[in-house]
Parts: sequence; structure tokens; C-alpha cells
Amino acid sequence: MGSKTDAVNFKMAGIPYLTNATLDIAMAVAADLINNSFTLKENRFSLNELTLGLDGTLNMPKDMPMNMDFTFVTKETSFKSLLSMVPAIYTKNFAGLKAGGTLQLDGHLKGALTEEVTPSANIKLQVKDAMFSYPDLPKSVNNINIELAVNYDGVNNDNTTLDLNKFHLEIAENPVDLVLNIKTPMSDPYVNGQFNIDLDLAAFADIVPLEETEIKGTIKSNIDFMGNMSTIEAEDYENFKAGGTLQLNNILYKSPDLPDGFYVTTANIEFSPKYVAVNNLNAGLGKSDFQFLGKLENFVPYMFDEKTVRGNFTFTSRHLDLNALMATEETPAETETADTASAPMAIVEVPANIDFKLVAKLDHILYDKIEITNAQGNIIVKDSRVVLDGFSVNMLGGSVGMQGEYNTQDVNSPMVDFALDIKQIDIPVAFKSLSMVQQFAPLAKNASGRMSTKFAYTSFLDQNMMPVLSSLVGEGRLMSN
Repeated sequence: MGSKTDAVNFKMAGIPYLTNATLDIAMAVAADLINNSFTLKENRFSLNELTLGLDGTLNMPKDMPMNMDFTFVTKETSFKSLLSMVPAIYTKNFAGLKAGGTLQLDGHLKGALTEEVTPSANIKLQVKDAMFSYPDLPKSVNNINIELAVNYDGVNNDNTTLDLNKFHLEIAENPVDLVLNIKTPMSDPYVNGQFNIDLDLAAFADIVPLEETEIKGTIKSNIDFMGNMSTIEAEDYENFKAGGTLQLNNILYKSPDLPDGFYVTTANIEFSPKYVAVNNLNAGLGKSDFQFLGKLENFVPYMFDEKTVRGNFTFTSRHLDLNALMATEETPAETETADTASAPMAIVEVPANIDFKLVAKLDHILYDKIEITNAQGNIIVKDSRVVLDGFSVNMLGGSVGMQGEYNTQDVNSPMVDFALDIKQIDIPVAFKSLSMVQQFAPLAKNASGRMSTKFAYTSFLDQNMMPVLSSLVGEGRLMSN
């Protein structure tokens, strides 16, 4: 039995993991229908250039749990076969790609499948002395060495281990080194890791065809951590090793999809057992700029044990062009289905284990035709609530103050409670800047003067994030001169 497909695509969270991949399967199955037992021998599974041999048995006895015992191993031991799994590399130029080094990938899946247990699995990947380069480019990626072992215990998950004992490569002589070990993930997670990198991003243009893409800047890191979760929870920081920095300088990325370019002038991130601190981040997109500072505490217990993560941040900007920012996020209309376009909104739950405060100050914002200045205020995320505190902007010749919250403490019945204080909005400016006013109040075209209003609004929301009309309470007053 065989099957071949030439256009396999797989994308998750917007990231393409397979693009127009070739899938080729050749299977021989011996079936014992009396005992519901199936045996696979000398089967072949190929994805692009990577070919795995699959053998084993699947038993499905009556009134007994399903049981399996499978092994797989690489049939092709060249490193180039593994590179074929990378969409950015497996292109029309792949045939001319020069590659060397050896590959070993094998695994074992064995055990019963019930509501309580799953089959255990062991996977090993080893790459030795590998390299690759394109014939028309001056430099290469060398000294690629990987040692990875994953052992999953389907009966006792706490016995599961992950050991990335070595991950080393040199991108045009720029070294990258990773180590990661995890054990006892359920009872008391133990982690050991190192992340060391000294990379000039301009080197990518010398090793892979970038096709009208510009990237440059430097990334340096020397991060290491080792210890058990219990020491963090006990605030015994002396017995949990963690430290290092991540430094970005003069990063620039431009492409046909991002012609104005994204840049990071400087960023310094500091790691410790107690916190992660963004000491300074200066970045931007096109003519927009922003600066970010802050500290994140209790991050490790949040990641591994769902404890509360705390953070205090400051966000500032001299100029923010929201029109340009939103344009970069647009997707072609033809990729959207009618079902997606008409899909109702769903409740957005605010996690109870997040305690954040963001202080924002933006000097100038451009949104549609609206010029907004002196935007400032606090955004607080805490206890399953998002609170706007003391938020104010100058716009349309006047000012707008906002106060309120979105509350999901009862996720089945979220609520909103907001108040607006609009002062001295210039009516001709509002008509010129707001298409909604032009559409619903065309007579305002010939109006003059200023308008002020105070408005308060409270309502529960239904499962589609629409107001529950029976709960809606609103009051306000309108003034003009």
C-alpha cells in the first residue's frame, strides 16, 4: 500500500512548519483479524528528503486496552535530509545546496492507551560535524552538532526527561550554543540551561538567499540557569542559579512585506532568579518609535506552576502611526473564508494569575485622520480585570478622559463599566476627522462650535461579547456652545 502527496502544508500560530512538502508513504501491513493484531514491517515514511523506516505491532484485543510497540529510524543519514524539513531552506535552490555531516534519528513508542495512561516514547536525534552552504554565497554554517534525547513516561509523567546536551553551530563564524535539561516536570521541575550567542545578523546575507530582505544588527547573550522550582517558590534564590543578559544593538529588518522596516536601536534584558528586567528597549516601525522599561517577577513559577506573575512597565512614544502599524498586520482578503469573517466574537478571559501595571505616555498618535496628543494613563491587569485608570488624550480640539474596567471574575458573565468625560470637542474638526460622524450626522458639516459630554456605561456581556440589554445602565449629559 502506498501514497504520495506533493503539496503538504502545515501552519500553527501563524508559523509555517511545512510548505508544499512532499509526503510519500509505503506500507505493508499483516493483519490478524481474529486477534485484532496488526504488524508493520519495512514500512517507509518520507517527508521531503527525510525518510524514516517504521516497524512494529498494534494490538486491539476485545475488552482490553489498545497496545502498541513501534520503532522508527532514519533510512537516510545525510544531514541534508534534515534540512529539507526547514521551509526557508527547502526551496527551488535546495538541489544546489551543499551539505555535509551525519544524521541519526530514531525512536520507540510502546505501551497501552487508556484514559489513565498513554504509550511511552523515546526519541533520539544526533547530528555530527554538519555544515551547509549555497554555491552562489560566500560563507556557510559550520560545525553543526546536536545531541537531543526525549524520554516520555506515559505511566508516570514525572519520570519524563528532556536532554538537549548539545546544540552548537557557527553562522559565518558567529557561534550559537544551547543546552537544556528538564526532569521531574510534575513533582518539582528541575531545569538546567545555557544560552550563549554572539551573532552579527548581517551574516545571514552571506549564507542564505534573502530575496529583497535586509537584516542587520547584533545579538549577544550569556544566560544560564539551574535548579528546582521548589527553591523559587520558597524564595530561596541563593540556591537557584540564574543570571545573564540579552543585548540587542542596531537591529534592522526590511522586506517587501515590511518596506518601512522594523528596528531595535538598543535593548538590554537582565535575567535573575527573582526577576526579568527590561532595562531599556528603544525600537520602532517606520516613523513610529517606542521605548519600554519594566520588571517581571515570579516568572518561573508562573510558567511551570501557574503561580501569579507580577510586572510593572513603562511605555512611552514620541510618535505612533497606528495606520502604518495596522497595515502591516492586514492579511489578503482572499485568504479569509466567509465563515471566518462572520464568526462571532468570544469571551476574552483575563487570567487571574497576572498582576501587571503599565504606565503609558504617548506624545503623538495618528489614527485614521485623527491627530491625538498627550495620551497618558495607567492600564492595570489584576484579579481577572483590565482597568483603565486616569486615561486621557487631547484630540479633535478638545480632550477625552476615560476610566473603567473589563471584568471576567465570572467568566460566564463578564461585565464592562466605563465612563467618558469629553470636553470641548470642535464640531467641524470632528466632522472632518471622523467618517462615522460624516455617515450618521451629515448635518454636522455645516455646524460650528464645541461639544462636551459626560457618559457612564455599565453592562454584562453575553458569550459573543455583546451587551446584555436587560443589564445595561447608562447615563450622561450633552453640552454645547
